[in-house]
Amino acid sequence: MKKTYDTARTPYRRLLESSFIDEPTKSKLRRRYAVLNPAALKRKIERLQQQLTRTAMVQTRTSKSGPLASSTNRARPKVAAP
Repeated sequence: MKKTYDTARTPYRRLLESSFIDEPTKSKLRRRYAVLNPAALKRKIERLQQQLTRTAMVQTRTSKSGPLASSTNRARPKVAAP
């Protein structure tokens, strides 16, 4: 028995070929796809990740008890002796 597979396609291409997606939606997808720049998207994601890391570090330094204090330094509830 020999297995046969579909031709490899991106999800974008599969959507465009789908009969379940109407033409106005396909047209919107084409316009959106035309302006995408993977390299610019990657740079933007990395810049936002760096901002998030800096913000987290500043908040950690300014916090008196630190980020984990609320879960690790809690007093344990007292249990009544039997």
